[in-house]
Amino acid sequence: MEAQLNLSRKETEDNTSRCAAEAKKLIEDVQIEAHNLDVLEREAAEILKVWPFDSPVSSNSKVEDFGIAGKCLKTWWQNDFL
Repeated sequence: MEAQLNLSRKETEDNTSRCAAEAKKLIEDVQIEAHNLDVLEREAAEILKVWPFDSPVSSNSKVEDFGIAGKCLKTWWQNDFL
């Protein structure tokens, strides 16, 4: 009976340790992704500062320009972070 109790206690401790390690890893992953998002937002802000949205063209063209800028950012992000 005592051996079963000790085994159960050991299994519980192992599971607790494994869950704690997994939680720590998930927190680290979220922090990394939050940092990557911050970098991406700063880069997007920089691109939007210099992108020629003020040109006298139709609003459809501006939407297309924004789509192109988004694709550029996506490509940059994938190349740097994935």
